[in-house]
Amino acid sequence: MKPITLLFLWHMHQPYYLRAREKKFALPWVRLHAVKDYYPFLLLLSRYPRVKATFNFSGVLLEQLESYEKGAEDCYEELSLKNPRYLTDKEASFICRNFFQVNFERMIKPYPRYYELYDKYIAKKSKKWKWQDLGDLQAYFNLVWFHSLTREEDTRLKDIIIKGRKFTQEERCYIIQQQRSIVKKVLPLYKKLLKAGQIEISLSPYYHPILPLLCDTNVAAEAGIKLPARRFAFPQDAHWQIAASRKKAESIFGSKIYGSWPSEGSVSAEAINVYEKEGFKWIATDEDILFRSFSQDILDFGLVKSQRQFIYQPYSFRGVNVLFRDKNLSDAIGFSYHHWPSQEEAASDFLAHCRNISSLFASSSEEKFILVAMDGENAWEYYEDNGRPFFEKIYREISHTQEINTDTISSFLSRNKARTLKYIASGSWINANFGVWIGSEANNRNWEVLQKMREEWERKRKKIPSSLAAKVLRFLYIIEGSDWNWWNTFEDNGQFRDIFLSYIKHISKVLKLRMPYR
Repeated sequence: MKPITLLFLWHMHQPYYLRAREKKFALPWVRLHAVKDYYPFLLLLSRYPRVKATFNFSGVLLEQLESYEKGAEDCYEELSLKNPRYLTDKEASFICRNFFQVNFERMIKPYPRYYELYDKYIAKKSKKWKWQDLGDLQAYFNLVWFHSLTREEDTRLKDIIIKGRKFTQEERCYIIQQQRSIVKKVLPLYKKLLKAGQIEISLSPYYHPILPLLCDTNVAAEAGIKLPARRFAFPQDAHWQIAASRKKAESIFGSKIYGSWPSEGSVSAEAINVYEKEGFKWIATDEDILFRSFSQDILDFGLVKSQRQFIYQPYSFRGVNVLFRDKNLSDAIGFSYHHWPSQEEAASDFLAHCRNISSLFASSSEEKFILVAMDGENAWEYYEDNGRPFFEKIYREISHTQEINTDTISSFLSRNKARTLKYIASGSWINANFGVWIGSEANNRNWEVLQKMREEWERKRKKIPSSLAAKVLRFLYIIEGSDWNWWNTFEDNGQFRDIFLSYIKHISKVLKLRMPYR
């Protein structure tokens, strides 16, 4: 009996936070997630060299990390560094509205002073705030993003946390300075572990678009989704998004990239053809895509889905290896285990499930895998100590057992042959369709605007100066990103929409089109 191989695939991305024609990032999430997640999550893994994993980046996230390395700033950072005595009323109001945008249970409630300021804000007493209140809020919004691993290494940071209130301007500056120091360590640590063979780097398309919809929005009709009035079909954009992301990743890591987590695990036959033509060896997606592929002629999808043994082996579709994630285990980590009162017990439960799956193949001579693929940043803020107790338990047990092996995806595929898949269903990890990004009135409107602009650019590009034409095309690629429509579906976030509209406005001006949004 061969041990089951656990394949971790942690995918990270952030949309482009730079408004058109501006130099400072509008939002701070790349910087703050670098401090809380991108660096310490990998640092924790590095302490267990027997445990391997695959990390997936979008090109635009790598671009923004590079920009911060080179000294780029964001508007939140700028306000955090300003002496609270000299804040304008507008700046003070912005800080009060936006510097509580953190997880309440894990990042506000444990800190009495931050909790006190939050209560004051909820009670709408912010007009009575003194400059010291604002200064403490500036400090806490940034302070709570530090991981315990980095806090342990920084005596002064620990002293600031213990002090708890009445922070000085020097202390606020120190907090940002230390964040800057951590951001600069992110990519070098990934390079180090990549070189050591402990991790693999894979990628998502550059601006994180839903590739099947770039190839042809009509693919959404397979799930009965209402289509936009204008059909968008620019597979050449899908090629650019993949090729540009690969170029960026390979230039940073100095290593060939073979695999991809397509944005939101979204696949279609045409999108996989793009991957094949771009020379990729593997992609990963959700198990429901496999079950729908198997059940195309069977009405009882639930019956097919119950045959879970099929997801633990690789497949090949038109020359590209396709791996399907275990939705139950991936979503348990993403959405369930953080609720458990004991993170060690949650980790034990996860490992028990892995052993149970392994027992299904006790008589098999083939090596089987469990793919755990999920967001590698946003889930941890819901966990005790950012998930550290949970993963330390998992990593310790895996390091001292022969029952569960770990590997990178390319390494696993190098010694295991895939089975041919003749048909693949279209869809994403959410409901095995594209309903999050197309079908609603707001999202269909975005696709119609994008199609009109893309069409106009093709018609007018030869009349536009080459340098300006290149900029407009890049702006079009930016607004192809999935996040703009995600926020339409799940949350009306004015800050994201403001960035999106800045590109729409600029494109409209160059192409001499009427601004489509009011």
